[in-house]
Amino acid sequence: MKKFALNLISLITSSPLITEVTEQEIVQNIRHLKKYQWFRDYFLNETYRKLIIHDQDVRELIGGFNSKSFHKDTYQEKCQKKLQRILQRKAN
Repeated sequence: MKKFALNLISLITSSPLITEVTEQEIVQNIRHLKKYQWFRDYFLNETYRKLIIHDQDVRELIGGFNSKSFHKDTYQEKCQKKLQRILQRKAN
């Protein structure tokens, strides 16, 4: 039902189809991100670790990252800022 509603909204607004992030994409991106020290630092923080593992909003954000662009420093910085923002907001 949720997917139908999202697709209906995208048709009405003439935007591209809105897709949901799968658990497989989330897990894959977490594996890729663990290669980078900044993400491992977040994972060492117990509060952030719990959010990364259990919070649906945080996980969907991570799953929405483009893993093929992680090798670019600018893209990593962008992802890090987004992740930091949501982690701080959720932690408070």
